[in-house]
Amino acid sequence: MDENEGGVWAFVGERDSGGSAIYAGSSAVPLFTVIGVGSALFGSTVRNLNVINPNYGNASYLNVKNQIAFSYTLADGKSGIARIDISELVEPRLHLLP
Repeated sequence: MDENEGGVWAFVGERDSGGSAIYAGSSAVPLFTVIGVGSALFGSTVRNLNVINPNYGNASYLNVKNQIAFSYTLADGKSGIARIDISELVEPRLHLLP
């Protein structure tokens, strides 16, 4: 498991249904699936997913901005590299009411 300086953690694991997924959480938010094989993406479905390690040899792939880069292949044949920002998913936000 990879934890950044802000206390947000993420890891890649295998889904019960097959294929890999990126999971994340923090002390304030329990474990959840960020994206994985079978998830909807760009109007299609993820068929393959690989996390990109920006730290060249270091096990960390979650940066201090809570971003993870990954390569993907979709069911419609498209492939590419994307970045997902998990900040809004794991950090509580203060909403002021009138």
